Amino acid sequence: MYAMCPIKRIEGAVALTRDPVSKSVETVEMSALLAGHPQPRPDDEKLSRDTVLRTVAYLLPAWQDSSEWLTAALSEARRGRAWKTIKIDGVTVLVQRLQFADVDDTITSIVITKKASLNEWK
Repeated sequence: MYAMCPIKRIEGAVALTRDPVSKSVETVEMSALLAGHPQPRPDDEKLSRDTVLRTVAYLLPAWQDSSEWLTAALSEARRGRAWKTIKIDGVTVLVQRLQFADVDDTITSIVITKKASLNEWK
């Protein structure tokens, strides 16, 4: 099962995928504004980054270095690095830079998943 909800304030969305057998959440995907183009929007970009940091801290409270790692990963994505992952307690966290042809802004995707493979996000 897949459910998606837009988050207008950060120009992104959150999607949940449920494991069909256990019925538990298997994957949480967030998209958020990384960089405004052609005009930077620092307030919106900060709000987006802070929302990502708070959400991941809520979902993975045992991950004490989440803020530092995510801040670095988002910074690298902003500079052009497209893909960064880390495994925490059997969960993979992926930060991916997205640049859609029909959208000027640069978007980031944050995936938190229990799935063994990341192929569907490549």
